[in-house]
Amino acid sequence: MATAAAREGARVSILARNLVRLEEARAAIQRDSGRSDVGVHAADVRDADAVARALEEAGPVDVLVCNQGIFVLQELERQDMEEIKRTVDINLTGTLHLVKAALSAMKARIRETRLPASIAFMSSQAGQVDTTCGCYLRGFRHYSYTTYYYYFST
Repeated sequence: MATAAAREGARVSILARNLVRLEEARAAIQRDSGRSDVGVHAADVRDADAVARALEEAGPVDVLVCNQGIFVLQELERQDMEEIKRTVDINLTGTLHLVKAALSAMKARIRETRLPASIAFMSSQAGQVDTTCGCYLRGFRHYSYTTYYYYFST
């Protein structure tokens, strides 16, 4: 998605925890799009302050794509609460940190420029699956709930 946007002329910035992998992604986007101005920002979405700093460094945001998420392939009753909390913190709270950090500036930019802006949420379809029926995600409801939020927020 970032490569396609860069090919269309967008200034792209990417955010993740691992700087080495970010640099690899930047190199691929630059190579495949021909653009040299790809920004990288190392931050953990669970850290609201780090996310806010990264978005401030990135500059004006016209399109925010929230694409982070984890899935632990283990049924709820076998996971400890720290693992469950980590899933919620990355999949749900991390998304809220991104949106909260970007939203005010995005709205101000819309008022100034009269140009549109967008926030896109990407996730699995687990939030659309009725896990109470014995479907394939039975035992993974906590994960489904973290993705279900996106359908209410758009």
